[in-house]
Amino acid sequence: MSDRIQSDPVECQPDDNWPVGRRAAFYTCFIVLGLGAFDFIDRQIMAAVLPYIKAEWALTDTQLGMLISIVNIMLAVLVIPSAYFIDRWSRKKMIAIMGGVWSLATGACAFAGGYGHMLLARLFIGAGEAGYNPAAQALLTAQFPKKYQGTAIAITQIGMTLGIPLGLVIGAFIAQHWGWRHAFGVVAVPGMILAVLALFIRDYHSSPAQPSGGQSGSKESYLTTMLHLLRTPSLICAFIGAPLMMMYNGAVMNWLPSYLIREGGLDAGKSSNIAAIIMLSQVVGAGCVGPVIDSLRHRYKNAAPLVLTGAFALALVFLLTAYNLITPGSSTQICLLFIGCSFAAVTGTGFSAIIIGLVDPRKRATAISLMIVAQNIFGFALGPLFTGILSDHFDLATAMNAMCSVIFLAMLVCLVCSFTYIRDDAKTVCRDVNFN
Repeated sequence: MSDRIQSDPVECQPDDNWPVGRRAAFYTCFIVLGLGAFDFIDRQIMAAVLPYIKAEWALTDTQLGMLISIVNIMLAVLVIPSAYFIDRWSRKKMIAIMGGVWSLATGACAFAGGYGHMLLARLFIGAGEAGYNPAAQALLTAQFPKKYQGTAIAITQIGMTLGIPLGLVIGAFIAQHWGWRHAFGVVAVPGMILAVLALFIRDYHSSPAQPSGGQSGSKESYLTTMLHLLRTPSLICAFIGAPLMMMYNGAVMNWLPSYLIREGGLDAGKSSNIAAIIMLSQVVGAGCVGPVIDSLRHRYKNAAPLVLTGAFALALVFLLTAYNLITPGSSTQICLLFIGCSFAAVTGTGFSAIIIGLVDPRKRATAISLMIVAQNIFGFALGPLFTGILSDHFDLATAMNAMCSVIFLAMLVCLVCSFTYIRDDAKTVCRDVNFN
């Protein structure tokens, strides 16, 4: 059996061909952007209301960190089973189901009677979000021309990163004026509407991989696909580098408002608004890196890992300067944090570009799911939790500063990937898909 990830080669469509037409592709783009935004709005509401919940229920920072991390833990548990159905059943149906589940769970947070109830509701948010990202990336990248593949990936990331500042602003505003419970209720409704609209997306035919025994779509074929993915050095780098960066991104996304309150002396409303401004950097980084990779890909086969290496080096410089040399909460620190977080925000688009460029379209959800498992178990889940633990033992400023160390490790991983990618790219073969 070949160690290659892809199936046998077939004649490919031109790089500038729109497989489903521009109108259908941009409709998918609208749904992906909207659901991606409310995916993270529903998550990020928690960061805005942490001070209110901490005061009302007298929770420790470790307990607050678990309210954040449980979403990512549950997402990591279910993302691989979800990817199994995505690649073998329907991408658009999984997007619709997932959007409905996480939106209902977000609404349930408004009725939580205590810490245990809130933890359970947050668990179902993670369950609902498990299949969205793999399905969205696999579907949208297949609908866009190959020469805009990096841009298509960026679109899926822009929606999610846009939800981060929106969640902070919406959550803080509603909590200040009507109470923190109303914040969860308000943002649940749009997600349910978009979930229904997702059913009208054009999907492509699923074609389960054939295992050696010939049992189409079996568990063995799925495990075989994963083993093939894990034999590719560049993909292993993506599965390691992405969670390292998400440890920091998860920490800053969820603890920045509290950091500005405690270290900068700001009130809850102002700290959330400033954190939202800083988190807009996520949109800048995620949106710009896709076109940059596309523009460099014709000259450098390993454009994606090279761009990531440079971006993470710059992020490290700006963030360490902001945390160690600048007064907390000052305008200078805010500017440096914005710039540093912009470079750190290339993570999702950049690592997905590595995966999409090396993996057959019919197996992309599986590949992306592996990265998401790693991101959520070792990244989003551990980042906020470790930050809370370090804050309880030292202080939040020390915890935020310490989390920057993972950026350096991610930079080294990407540097290694820049050497392995050229060889791995030479082994890939082209596959196109047929849409319904």
